[in-house]
Amino acid sequence: MRPADLLDSFHAPYRSIWISDVHLGTAGCKAAYLLDFLRENESETLYLVGDIVDAWRLKKSWYWPQAHNDVVQKLLRKARKGTRVVYVPGNHDEPLRDYLNLNFGGIEVMDEVIHTMADGRRMLVIHGDLFDGVIRHAKWLAYLGDSLYTVILQLNHWFNHLRAFLALELPGSKWVIGGGPQFEELRLAYPATHFSGAVAHAALPAYYRAADVFVFPSRTDTFGLVLLEALACGVPVAAYPVPGPLDVIGADGPGVLDHDLRAAAIGALRISREAARSHALKFSWKHVAQVFLGNLVPIGVAQAAGARLRANGIQQAL
Repeated sequence: MRPADLLDSFHAPYRSIWISDVHLGTAGCKAAYLLDFLRENESETLYLVGDIVDAWRLKKSWYWPQAHNDVVQKLLRKARKGTRVVYVPGNHDEPLRDYLNLNFGGIEVMDEVIHTMADGRRMLVIHGDLFDGVIRHAKWLAYLGDSLYTVILQLNHWFNHLRAFLALELPGSKWVIGGGPQFEELRLAYPATHFSGAVAHAALPAYYRAADVFVFPSRTDTFGLVLLEALACGVPVAAYPVPGPLDVIGADGPGVLDHDLRAAAIGALRISREAARSHALKFSWKHVAQVFLGNLVPIGVAQAAGARLRANGIQQAL
């Protein structure tokens, strides 16, 4: 089918759709909601107006789950099926400005574009960072603001996940250890939950040991150290199957990882305290040091092995 025939056969309910500030590549991106929107809505033209991909965050740390990849594939699919897709980069995806007026899989990359409305009026489509004095002349301040914004998003995620845990119907009692800016609000909203407030670090082991299960309700704050603290006190873990819990608990560790946090908590009750403590010892300083030393190779041996590999490579090439 010729491109002109494809366009003639394409009928969309909307003339144009504008999407901005998606921030693919960040934990705060609502990719699943966007994907659902793209599936349910068609348009003749789709404008992607800046910060669709957050190159600033990706440069600091890579985060690209399957849902973000699905969004990109959906946009490319729309372009193939006849939607005119125009990508106007913003400040967070400014590396794309090195590729202006090029076409990637049917997606046009442009610094600005004129949109003609149904009544004939014309509209200039650009990203607002072109008029932002901070972005243009004090980029360091913009980076600082972005970092603070990321921290706020992470706090928001944490409190949303904490609320999800507090709303669960679980046997026994729920305890929240620690304080924070929303301590009083949460304490009043969930009177059936026990809130300890700020606790000295030396007192934490006693709280851990008094628990039957340590529930870790975050999907983003996932370095995993608190999981090891709980396991070291003989407490099995319930968490989401995300980086951090997956690294510490794995597929067969003393915990249950499930997207249904209640099911994870109930399942973790069946895990013995001895298994939790034993697993934590695999991450002790002594064990980690032994693993590290076991992977060291004397310099002379490593150089000889490298020389043999290079020689074998040359022979294979010949």
